[in-house]
Amino acid sequence: MNSLQSGWLCSLIGALAYCGVTIVAFRVPATPAAAPVPPPPIIGHTPTASWNFHTTEIDQLVIDLQRQREQLNAREKQLRELETRLTVERQEIMGVTQVVARVQQQVEQKQKDLDQSILRIQQDETPSLKRLAKLYATMTPESVATLFKEMPDDEIVKVLTFMKDDVT
Repeated sequence: MNSLQSGWLCSLIGALAYCGVTIVAFRVPATPAAAPVPPPPIIGHTPTASWNFHTTEIDQLVIDLQRQREQLNAREKQLRELETRLTVERQEIMGVTQVVARVQQQVEQKQKDLDQSILRIQQDETPSLKRLAKLYATMTPESVATLFKEMPDDEIVKVLTFMKDDVT
């Protein structure tokens, strides 16, 4: 009983059963297949080729396909025109952007030059304002007031900033 439960005995029995079934299956003669029987001909009907078959539905489908093809071709043409237009506009924008960048660089350079000029003028103006402040300090207040009435306010402020507190 123990020998029937062993793996090698079960494998041996399975292999023998397989070989026996295979031998029997190959010795059975095959039955010949029946030839297909053509359908009986319809009386009064002559067969035509399928490519000669026309209906209004097929004609309508062909017309619809042609119309859709024309629409697609028109749409494709529009898209090509838009692409060309976009390319031209992109080039124009790039050109304008480059011009703006150059102008901005020029403006920045001019701003730097202007700032340097203002600084130089202020530095050149400082000794003159100090001399004027000394001169006005030696003058009488009435004569200084007369001169200040004829001067612009910003120049008066500049001169007064250089005058000593006890004089003003």
